[in-house]
Formats: sequence, structure tokens, C-alpha cells
Amino acid sequence: MNSNGVKNDIRAREQSSDSNEENTNETTVHNRQVASLRSKKALWAYLILCFSTGPTSSMAFNYVSAAIQSAANSVGHQPGSDKPCARRGNIKCMVKFGASEIDYVSYV
Repeated sequence: MNSNGVKNDIRAREQSSDSNEENTNETTVHNRQVASLRSKKALWAYLILCFSTGPTSSMAFNYVSAAIQSAANSVGHQPGSDKPCARRGNIKCMVKFGASEIDYVSYV
């Protein structure tokens, strides 16, 4: 092999070594990024983002208010009696709240 061939061979090895180093560095950075997304902090950030914006936000607020109203209906009673609250129709329902009683819809 002539001297040009040897020089080209050395350059090819150096370039191969450099690209392997770059791939290793890129892989390390990627692994760190993926690991950081698996943290509790990242999970909380994602949940806050989801529940404060977009369709998830309105769904969560509607669901929570419906769940509270349903629970209040379950534990409440008809005014002036110990009968359980009606589930359908014209619902009059009182729930004990502290020392007094309030209408079950006032939770929402």
C-alpha cells in the first residue's frame, strides 16, 4: 500500500472513531432525557398540564361536580324525614353540613 492509501486508511478509522463517540454521546443524552421523563416531577408536571388545559380540564371539572352531587344525594335525606333522596324527577334533598342542613345541589 502506498503512503496515500495508509493516510486514507488512518483518516477512515479516525472518522469511524469520531462517529462512534458521537453515537455514544447521543445515546447517553437520550437515555438521560428518557430517565428524566420517568421521574415523579415529570409525572406531576404532565398531570397539571393535562388537567389545566384542553378537553381534559373541562371533563375533570364536570365529572368532579357530578360526583360530588351524586355522593351528596346518596348520603342526604328528604326534608323533614329520614327517607332517602329521590334519584329522578323533582329532587328535594338535604345534607347535614356542620350544625345545619343544606340542599345537596349547593355543593356544586
